[in-house]
Amino acid sequence: MKQKNGNQYSASSVRCAIAAIHHHIMKNSTISGINIHDQATFPAFWEVTNGKLKFFSDLGLNDAKGADALSMDEISIILNHKTLDSTTSERLLYRIYFYNALLLGIWGKEHSVLLLEDFKKREDGGFTVYIYRSKTNQRGAFGSRGKADKILIPYNEEIIQHYDKYISLRPKDADPEFYLQEMGEEDALSSGIWFKRNHIGFNRLKSFMRTICISVGLNISNRKIVPHTGRKTMVQALESIGESTLNI
Repeated sequence: MKQKNGNQYSASSVRCAIAAIHHHIMKNSTISGINIHDQATFPAFWEVTNGKLKFFSDLGLNDAKGADALSMDEISIILNHKTLDSTTSERLLYRIYFYNALLLGIWGKEHSVLLLEDFKKREDGGFTVYIYRSKTNQRGAFGSRGKADKILIPYNEEIIQHYDKYISLRPKDADPEFYLQEMGEEDALSSGIWFKRNHIGFNRLKSFMRTICISVGLNISNRKIVPHTGRKTMVQALESIGESTLNI
């Protein structure tokens, strides 16, 4: 169900509707003690409700102004810009981050908890990636870190070559986190060592999407470009071709 103008309702609208229903029951029901907020008593109701709230969250509709998605033209501009041409450690890092945001639907802190071991190379040359979602979005295979979604990156030479390059340039004794701090361009060129052993912290990672968009010359004035932007872009792209987004 959507609004008359075709837009999705926000998560707050659903919560307000539930509160109104609860108030109506408390005021008018002849049966006392009914509490629809009790998920154990109304499991089917809350299974549907939580699924809908998760869907809104994927679309960036979990707050007053959700994350803005990128258009297909903007994605093309970004991928074809020298900022992401992988010729330096920083440019390679940005390209991998951007791929992860779009192809894996990674958002928020999921970037910072991503590990190298989460990427499993397949015989066809692609990757199987295990994504450990935030608490509101956990399901799928179990692992030592909890539940994980299993996402396949099919073999595509244009894409996989950048992943292979990044992984091959990581120091063998580096931190287990996927994103490593890059060496300065001159040091990298002279030494052949592109990345440090230390990983990139959450505070820096959360600025990557905005930094990329600004670096390639996109006008993002009055737009909310955040880590969630990649996931929202992926969700909207899937919806535009009629694919379900309930299981991502």
